[in-house]
Amino acid sequence: MDYRFEEGKSGRVKVREEFTPARRWSFLVGKNEKSHTAQSRLVSILEDDEHNPTLKQLEEAFNIEPVTKEFFDKYRDLLIRTVDALDKIVKRDQTVRKEFESKNINTVDFAKKLLGQIVFLYFLQKKGWFGVAQDEKWGEGDRNFLRNLFEKCKKENKNFFNDYLEEFFYNTLNNPRIDQADPTWSKYFNCKIPFLNGGLFEPIGGYDWVKTDILLPNELFSNRRRTPEGDIGDGILDVFNRFNFTVKEDEPLEKEVAIDPELLGKLYEKFNAIRPDNFYEYKKALASGKRSLEKKFNKKFGVYYTPREIVHYMCQQSLIYYLSAELAGKVSKEDIEKLIKYGEQFTENEATALIKERRIKEGKQKTSDYELKLPESIRKNARLIDDKLRDIKICDPAIGSGAFPVGMMHEIVKTRNVLSAFINGPRRSIYNFKRECIENSLYGVDIDAGACEVAKLRLWLSLVVDEEDIRKIKPLPNLDYKIMQGNSLISEFLGINFDIDKEKQSGTLIFEDKIDPFIKQFHEKKNKFLNEPDRSKKEHLREEIENLIINIFEEKLRKQKSDYFSQLKSIEEKYSTLPNEEQRNRFIGEEKEKLYKRTGFNLEQIEKQLKEYTSGRKTRPFFPWKLYFAEVFHEKGGFDVVIANPPYVRQEKIKDQKCLLQKAGYEIYNSTSDLYTYFYEKSWNILKPDGFSCFISSNKWMRSKYGRKLRYFLKNNCKVVILIDFNGYSVFEATVDTNIILFKKTQPNKEHKVKFVNVQNELGGDDIISFIEKKQNIISQIKLDDYCWTLADERILKLKEKIESIGGLLKDLDVKIYYGIKTGFNKAFIIDNETKERLCKEDPKSAEI
Repeated sequence: MDYRFEEGKSGRVKVREEFTPARRWSFLVGKNEKSHTAQSRLVSILEDDEHNPTLKQLEEAFNIEPVTKEFFDKYRDLLIRTVDALDKIVKRDQTVRKEFESKNINTVDFAKKLLGQIVFLYFLQKKGWFGVAQDEKWGEGDRNFLRNLFEKCKKENKNFFNDYLEEFFYNTLNNPRIDQADPTWSKYFNCKIPFLNGGLFEPIGGYDWVKTDILLPNELFSNRRRTPEGDIGDGILDVFNRFNFTVKEDEPLEKEVAIDPELLGKLYEKFNAIRPDNFYEYKKALASGKRSLEKKFNKKFGVYYTPREIVHYMCQQSLIYYLSAELAGKVSKEDIEKLIKYGEQFTENEATALIKERRIKEGKQKTSDYELKLPESIRKNARLIDDKLRDIKICDPAIGSGAFPVGMMHEIVKTRNVLSAFINGPRRSIYNFKRECIENSLYGVDIDAGACEVAKLRLWLSLVVDEEDIRKIKPLPNLDYKIMQGNSLISEFLGINFDIDKEKQSGTLIFEDKIDPFIKQFHEKKNKFLNEPDRSKKEHLREEIENLIINIFEEKLRKQKSDYFSQLKSIEEKYSTLPNEEQRNRFIGEEKEKLYKRTGFNLEQIEKQLKEYTSGRKTRPFFPWKLYFAEVFHEKGGFDVVIANPPYVRQEKIKDQKCLLQKAGYEIYNSTSDLYTYFYEKSWNILKPDGFSCFISSNKWMRSKYGRKLRYFLKNNCKVVILIDFNGYSVFEATVDTNIILFKKTQPNKEHKVKFVNVQNELGGDDIISFIEKKQNIISQIKLDDYCWTLADERILKLKEKIESIGGLLKDLDVKIYYGIKTGFNKAFIIDNETKERLCKEDPKSAEI
């Protein structure tokens, strides 16, 4: 509870009580926990016997950032050393080299996946699910399983990766072992080990791990080298063993000073810059010791991790407005807001109040001190709200490490759990809510396959966080057709465009009756694949799905290339009466070859390529939304919510994509637009009518010349609901000025008002979210000028109009104004914090600039 002193109109001071949730920071220590982090953060305070610690010292001790940075640096070094070790093996071993080349495997992605797999195991071994003895229960296993396995490996003089980890990954965790009397028992490891499924423990690129000996040196995993900090051992297990791992993702009000799944997203942000084509350049930059050189790689790929409090805010607002639209006339927005923001705090109270209420009705007690806190409209429509949350379709078209899908899932699960107090029924558990959300609601696309793997990993981890008994958990879902690699902005594949047909009205179903059966089968097969644990059945389902995609593709193709298919049919009919099958096939083949050369279109080759792209054997430079996520568009006409932090890549870096973006027909296309702007229009295209899109991006589009078409597009095609301009306030570590926008895909009316916030550099003691909620203003959408979106209240805008009506505007004068020197050499004008601090240290007067 907070107490605020206020001066009333009478001049008297009164006290106002405000409910403010408590914040908690914690270290986890004990028999099975590592003490490296707690010791390093608390020892300086404990050594001082003469003074009590100050609040600032305590806050610093519980600050997660130094721990996070230390883990980043260690993880980066391990990644580089793993790549180096793999490069040596590929260079000297012809068998491994041929296998990697034939499966299109590179050592950087291999190393990233290996470290991701080991991190996942560290989260799970903490739950005691590995090394469980025959007579022990799940959860009573070895919480130091990997370290003990390595020690066993050393005694037996074997190779840890080749003889143990590959067997553990690919033939134990990824093998249901249903042919055994006890499927949980592993003969190889002589203990109980769970079957996880999900794809994380499938060999990258499908390499033959049995016949290929990848002999990574044991020293890579553990050794006796002394670190600069004085610790013994700098191998993968040595480093990971020094940190606490927690499977719980923190929320803004509660933080554990430990390595949590969210960190995987931050790792992705940091190491997305390390790619096969620049690995040696990155190593060189790192060796120089200049952090600015290392940072330039992140800027190149535009990946910046969204802070959790911003993710939390955007997810909550998206759900509030989605539910408000779906439940209009039944539940007010204010009541929905109370449910989403504060419902979890009332969970225990609501359950207790209902029990007391029932006991009073039964005559077992007379009165109760408990009363229901949630509004009556929520209680009355609990089942309807729950259905809307269960059926929602959400997509992140630049999923990155999965921060937004994970955030949306947490909000949905939390809210559905609150509603359980008013809904009777089986399967209403946190685990089942999460599983339903992952399987039914969440979709994502990213151009980087590694990002998709991290997003899947975080969703899988979220499923195991709450359950201690693995018997209650089904095998992890296969997310290959939910989280997919591809270029979100390009739907065209070899001249075939899967966007909504131009002659159709936006939002209508894009599929015709002929395709309906394929769509139904496609959806059924994808659902079966999602939960299929058997490897052979999974591969069979994958093949069936790929064939159905080809069928849908062909039907779409027939409409766009009807003349080609007519000629193809004529060729087959022409030779259909020939009795000799070999002769018939030869003549048909020759005629088809002539047709291919004449039209420049080879159906068989195109279908073969599409299969390779669909299976993941080739990286997709496109993404046909209406094909791969056909069931969403067939059922709803698009997604209910699109939420994203699109990549911040400057227009100079996308020269090779500009012609593709122009050809794709973007209304907002401008040759000088940065990449993120196109995600706005793409999100509008994949939304259902009246769906909501919530983005955080650079705010340059609000005022720049290249943003004019985007401003016009949003103003005339959407209702802008919320617009937050952060101005110079730093949301990210990067020097990017940002904004948050939430808009609805519907035609605006003249009366529509936009909620807006202008964030200042100084927040007056508030955290950023409190500042946003306190400082909201409104502006008429029609007042947003295409020339520049100025966010100011009506009074200031009227003053601006008055000034403009008296004098002439520079832009209206019949003169041409040109730039002076414009080099595009941004690093000459924009410096990072590290350079700024160095310059100020060299000359204190620099701080005045």
